[in-house]
Amino acid sequence: MPTPPASLPRTPPSSQSQTGLFYDTRMLAHENLFQANPVERPDRIRKTFDALSAAGLADRCHRIKLKTDLLSKEEIAFVHDKEHVDRMEATAAMNEADLRITSQKYNDVFVNSSSFLCAQVACSGLVKLCEAVMRGEVGNGLAIVRPPGHHAEQDEPMGFCIFNNVAIATKLLHKNGTAKRTLIIDWDIHHGNGTQKIFYDDPNVFYISLHRYEGGAFFPYLRIADADHTGGEGAKGRNMNIPWPGKGLKDVDYVYAFNRLVSPEFQRRGDPLGECDVTPEGYAMMTHMLQSLADGRVVVCLEGGYNLNSVSQSLVKVASVLLGDAPTPVHMADGPSHDCIRTVQRVAEIHSQYWKCLRPTHVEGGSAERPSINKPAIPLQGVQIFEDPFEVTLLTAPPLTDIISLHRSITLTTTLGMRLVEVKAPATAEIFRGRRELAQSQRLAFLLCSPEVFRDSCKLCFDPNIPENSGRLDPLTNVLDISNAVSDDAGMLYIEDIIRNQHSLIDIEVDTSVFSQYDVMLLAVREVVNHVWDSLAG
Repeated sequence: MPTPPASLPRTPPSSQSQTGLFYDTRMLAHENLFQANPVERPDRIRKTFDALSAAGLADRCHRIKLKTDLLSKEEIAFVHDKEHVDRMEATAAMNEADLRITSQKYNDVFVNSSSFLCAQVACSGLVKLCEAVMRGEVGNGLAIVRPPGHHAEQDEPMGFCIFNNVAIATKLLHKNGTAKRTLIIDWDIHHGNGTQKIFYDDPNVFYISLHRYEGGAFFPYLRIADADHTGGEGAKGRNMNIPWPGKGLKDVDYVYAFNRLVSPEFQRRGDPLGECDVTPEGYAMMTHMLQSLADGRVVVCLEGGYNLNSVSQSLVKVASVLLGDAPTPVHMADGPSHDCIRTVQRVAEIHSQYWKCLRPTHVEGGSAERPSINKPAIPLQGVQIFEDPFEVTLLTAPPLTDIISLHRSITLTTTLGMRLVEVKAPATAEIFRGRRELAQSQRLAFLLCSPEVFRDSCKLCFDPNIPENSGRLDPLTNVLDISNAVSDDAGMLYIEDIIRNQHSLIDIEVDTSVFSQYDVMLLAVREVVNHVWDSLAG
């Protein structure tokens, strides 16, 4: 949604031509010659346009048409490397064997002799539509184009995308002064890695992506799709990723995210690849919400979506809303999912550093060190035992997990007679040799051992769960109301029973804050348990 310079004249659109529509049958020629039943196929846009026509919506729109006014290679190269543009242009003269080799070279990209022209038509039509909106010839616009664009990076195609249509339109509108600032909202189920990279350092483009992430296990499998990637130097807060942890997100989840994250800063169902459950009504509702921003200058560009019925019906609902029809209410009674609430909360906290309208505020975490225990005794192969757990040095603002851990240790040593043990270097260096980030950790684990553990031949290892902590956070400051907070450590009941029945016990607490990856953390826990068992077994 571009914001024009104040000097740019705007012509009020007539009610009959409120929405501009771009669709060109030349884009149907981009076909996959080497795969049966591909998901990205010409019927995606053909069936969508037919559905708009059948609903009487295409006739209500003002058609944007291209003749010979295609973007030049130089204009496309304003976003993409010249070498990339040249490679794609060269496909127009290739034979079938060379086209097959070229298609196999890239990540989920196919080309035929018409692909370059189709990609050229797609980005050219979108640019012309955006210019019509900015000149006031139409109030908003809908572009039904292919090949899609948001995975295409500066130097290569990717994920069915050849040229980044939205990026090219945005760059050219900014270059010629038609727009100064643009908000790009990408609700395709996949992260738009290409669009993010192109604008990551641009403070005049705000890119927001709502996508399935799954910790980087979902296409395009990139860490940059997580919420903590907020923009480059000079553009912090201009890149917002809303990374869903799994499939099945519904209308209410997307509307919740829009209300909490998208709208404040600016005052497709059945998809075989995405597996989320957003209905046509959901997309229409989001479009309706966006029309309150940027004086309604909204351009919707078809990118992904590979269930033909879902795509066509979603675009019918979106076009209807763009034309001024009231959106169909979406089902909101069940409220957003837990995954949605947690994701939106995390994104809001991260971006509250840059946007005052977002609450709760950002909380710095993980920077404080653990409370240090000062009185070592009885070194045992890198494992040290402490007789007095009360001699500690607390930092002014230790993490709450450390306070709970310390209280737990004191309780177990004073009431059950357990002994506090610490695993630290050089033992960790030996355990994790070859893993630099782990070997350099000076304190990796605390143990609590029952007195019998040093003499019994039969021992029991107990891996405690972190206590369940609950309380109320201030919605503005994120400060926990301590007077109403509780910590419920169900594992204490098992520990008491084990000790009172005179069984040996090794209670292990691993400092997981030193690990950046979950699988490495699991490896560390296993190795610490093995190391401690071997050391204390004697």
